[in-house]
Amino acid sequence: MKKGFTLLEVVVVIVIITILSLIGVNSVNTFRQEAVMDSTVNEFVALLKTAKNKSMAGEIPEGRDTDKFSTDGLPIYGVEVKSGTYYLTRSYIYDGISVTECQTPEGTWLNDCSTFLVVPSELSITPGVVVFSRISGTTTHNNFNIEKISGGIGRNIEILPDGMIKTTDI
Repeated sequence: MKKGFTLLEVVVVIVIITILSLIGVNSVNTFRQEAVMDSTVNEFVALLKTAKNKSMAGEIPEGRDTDKFSTDGLPIYGVEVKSGTYYLTRSYIYDGISVTECQTPEGTWLNDCSTFLVVPSELSITPGVVVFSRISGTTTHNNFNIEKISGGIGRNIEILPDGMIKTTDI
C-alpha cells in the first residue's frame, strides 16, 4: 500500500481552501464598506447637530460687536452639501453687510467654501442645504442620501421640521 495523497485529493483540498478564502475576503470587504458608510453618516449627522445647537444657542462670531447686528441679521447656522463636499455654514447681517461663511475642518471660518469635508470617493451624497432657525432649531423638511456609488448600501438622513434627525438604511 502506498502512502500519500492522490492528485484528486490535493485538488479538492485546494478548491475548499480557495472557496473559504474568497468568503473571508468578501466578508472583510463588506465590513470595511459598511464602516466607511457608518463613519461618513456619523460625521455628517454630528455636523447637522452642531449647526442646530449653534443656531439654538445664538452663537455670535468671535470679535463681532453685538450692537452691529441687525435684529433680523443674527447668525443662523446650517450645513451645505455640494460636489462631494459638505460644511458648516453661518449667515448673518453685520453692520449692514450680509455675510455667509463656512467652517474649515480645523475650525476656521472663511468666505470661500471650496474645499471642506470630502465624502469618500466610493460614496455619493445628495446635494442640498439645511438651515436651522435661531432659538427654536426648527428647519424645513430635508433628506440627504449617502450611498455607495456602485450600489448595495446606503443611508437616508432625514431632518424633520422640528430639527430632529433620523437615519435609515436604503
